[in-house]
Amino acid sequence: MCCQPCPNLFTPLWNLPVAASPPAHHGNNIDNKIEQAMDLVKTHLMFAVREEVDGLRSKIYDLENHVRRLEAENSILKRTIPNDTLKQLHLKL
Repeated sequence: MCCQPCPNLFTPLWNLPVAASPPAHHGNNIDNKIEQAMDLVKTHLMFAVREEVDGLRSKIYDLENHVRRLEAENSILKRTIPNDTLKQLHLKL
């Protein structure tokens, strides 16, 4: 059993007991692990961003193709529709 009371969530940090200082090489080990973890997070984020960019590029390509088809269809319809119908359509827009 411990000789100090267990802290709860509401215990301020300055009231917690201070542990003995770890050896100097221990700090470097922790720094290395933190750096490795940050590199791993960076790698995962870059991978996720690349996937998202690729997906968005694909969507843009599909939408641009769809727009071209609609524009071609629109120009065909404008050439074949009677002028009075076209004028009425422009008045409604």
